[in-house]
Amino acid sequence: MVGSLFVAGTESGVGKTVVIAALARIAVDSCVLPVVYKPFRTDDNEDMSTPMVAIQDLMRGRIKGRGMTMVPMHCEGDYDFNSPISPYTGMRRQGEGVDVGDVLGSISRLRRGGVRREIEDAAESAGAGRMFIETLRGEVVIVEGYGGAMTPIRRDYFMADLIRDAAMPAVVVTTNRIGALGLAVMTAMSCRELGAPPAGFVVNCTDPGGHDPGRLAEDIAEVAGVPVLAVLGAHGTPAPAGRKGSMFGSRPLNDASGIRHKDMPEGTKRSVAAARAIHESGALDGVARVLLGGPGRRGQARGGAGGGSRA
Repeated sequence: MVGSLFVAGTESGVGKTVVIAALARIAVDSCVLPVVYKPFRTDDNEDMSTPMVAIQDLMRGRIKGRGMTMVPMHCEGDYDFNSPISPYTGMRRQGEGVDVGDVLGSISRLRRGGVRREIEDAAESAGAGRMFIETLRGEVVIVEGYGGAMTPIRRDYFMADLIRDAAMPAVVVTTNRIGALGLAVMTAMSCRELGAPPAGFVVNCTDPGGHDPGRLAEDIAEVAGVPVLAVLGAHGTPAPAGRKGSMFGSRPLNDASGIRHKDMPEGTKRSVAAARAIHESGALDGVARVLLGGPGRRGQARGGAGGGSRA
C-alpha cells in the first residue's frame, strides 16, 4: 500500500509542518512508513527535522531503554530559499525557473514505493528501527505545500496547479485568525477553478483571540462547501521571532539520530510537543482516513462540521 496526501495552506505560518509531523506519528502507529516531501523550503533543514524528531520521540516512548539510532522515515526537498519568498521570486532572483517536471517526477517516484528498501538498509544495525521495519504494512507519501494555493511556482503556474498535476488528495490547513473564513473560501474557489478541489480543511487554533473554532468550522463547511476534517484545539505553535537556525547544521537531511532534546531550537521543541499532543488527542483521525485509506487510529472521527473532529 502506498497512500498519499498533499498538505496545503491558506497562507504561510498556519501550521502545516506540525500537522504533517502528527500525521507521520499516526502512520507509524499504524505500522506504515511515512515519506515526507517538501519541494520548496526556506528554513534550511529545520522544517524537515520536525516530523523526523516527532517520530523519534514516539519510537523512544514505544521502546523504552532501547534508544533510537535512526528515524524510520524519509524526508527530502528540492529547492531551498534563504528567505520566505515564493518559489517564482526565489528562482527568478537566481536567474532560473522551477522545473515543475522534476518536482512531479519526485512525487511520482516516491509514490511508486521503494523508499522502504533504503530505510531497511539504514536500519541494519538499529534494533529499534529493525523492529519497526519488520512490522511495516505499507508506505504513505505526504507532500507539504508552500504558502497558499495561489503562491506562484512559475509565472503562470501556482501551488494549486501542482496539487492538480500531482493527482493527490489534498487537505488545506488554516487558522482561526480573523480573516480565516475569507482565506478559506478564496482557497477553495481557487483550487476548484484550477481543477484541484480539496478533500477538506484543518482548522489550527493558533489565536486565542480569534474566531470561535466550532463556529468557524461550520462557516467554512457551509460557505466554502468543503468539509472540515479536524479542529485542533490549543495545539498551535506560533513561530518565534527571528530565524530559528538549523538543528542539523551539516548533518544529512535524513539524519536525526543522536539529537538531544536540550540541543533542539525552541521552535522545534514546541512543534514536536504540539505534534505529540495532536496525535494523542485523536483530533486528526478524519485526515488520517484520507491519508491511510481506511479508519483512523481510533476507528471513527468525532463529531464536528463536515464530519470532522472538534477539539
